[in-house]
Amino acid sequence: MKSVLKFAAIAMATAFVGSTASAATILVDDFSGTLAPYVQTTVNDANTTRGVAFTNASGGLAATSTETAVEQTLFLRSDFSLGINQQLRVDATIPAGSQSQDFGVAVAATTAQIASSAADLDTRDAAGGFFFSAFRATATQFIGSGANPTPIATANALQAGNIAGQPISPQITGLFITRTAVDVFALGYSNANGDTVVGSFTVPNGNLAGIGNAIGFYTDQRGTSGIGTLDNLRIVDVPEPTSMALLGLGGLVAMRRRRTA
Repeated sequence: MKSVLKFAAIAMATAFVGSTASAATILVDDFSGTLAPYVQTTVNDANTTRGVAFTNASGGLAATSTETAVEQTLFLRSDFSLGINQQLRVDATIPAGSQSQDFGVAVAATTAQIASSAADLDTRDAAGGFFFSAFRATATQFIGSGANPTPIATANALQAGNIAGQPISPQITGLFITRTAVDVFALGYSNANGDTVVGSFTVPNGNLAGIGNAIGFYTDQRGTSGIGTLDNLRIVDVPEPTSMALLGLGGLVAMRRRRTA
């Protein structure tokens, strides 16, 4: 009987993994059309001019810069939102020899959350706030962080210890942000071994209004060479943990009934 129940648990776990792969998916952008829905916002600029530009001429989203100093930029849209038990995902292609720069998916409350100001080129602590999951190109490391009027300590800790500064192998092929509760978001990456959640954080109550109503991209450019492309931006429904437990329990009960019948 124990071996039968063990087999049933394995079978149900396999079925559940398969069910997540076929979960409801909304394709937000395959980058075959216009980029008009996105709003570009500079959140930190070590220059006096803004040099980052986004293009989709290659069939994926690329970010380029005309400058070599730090420029951190958001590229967000508000016609889609990220709800509870939903995951924002994107595929990543990282060329060899990329510079040490970041590129990934981002979630915020509004596309226009940070004011553009020639007098203040570092507006990461302005009203609004955002967070992101990104790859760091040179060593294909993961970086997850964010900026907010109230610092998100756990998100910043992800940045300080992104995979202990070691290259990820096999290299990153995708990035995701999963909303597990109204105020909790998990950040991670995918590669040939599957999904890895690096960490999660809780958005302070004072900054919850509208969070998830803007989705898109974040990049930290520090050079003029390309750093890779992102493609197939999508929102995927993910089952609640309780649903997974009930699914497994139901399968075990059914297997036991068949065994004893």
